Amino acid sequence: IDGFLHDLATCHSVLCTAGFTLISEVLYLGKPALVMPNGGILEQTLNAIFLQQSGLGAGIIDRPITVQDIHTFLDNCPVYEARLKLYNACGNNDAVMHIQRILANIKPTLYPKSAVSSRRKAKIPVPGQFVKPRIAPA
Repeated sequence: IDGFLHDLATCHSVLCTAGFTLISEVLYLGKPALVMPNGGILEQTLNAIFLQQSGLGAGIIDRPITVQDIHTFLDNCPVYEARLKLYNACGNNDAVMHIQRILANIKPTLYPKSAVSSRRKAKIPVPGQFVKPRIAPA
């Protein structure tokens, strides 16, 4: 695996199937990719379409790859590289921002006293209540 990771980190571009994990790694590393979905796998076809439509790479869908496809891809790599520089490959900050915005608009659930007391009798934690972890004797 170390050889693969080294090759992926130092390569100019990637030619691969259209699986989500490798495409995600390639996008994160800012490498242009030419992808070919495995036949009949809808997810891979959608990944290839996304890559093409976003201008981050190219996809060969429903036909065998040709030498001309590779030449065209390599000729277009500068365009893909420019788009990749603008691409936010991670998105964690955006995801957290959206989650926080949604949570800010949600009102807390108030439990009636009867529900709280019945939870306590059953030793079920009430939301927001700290429960001291129990350590089993050795």
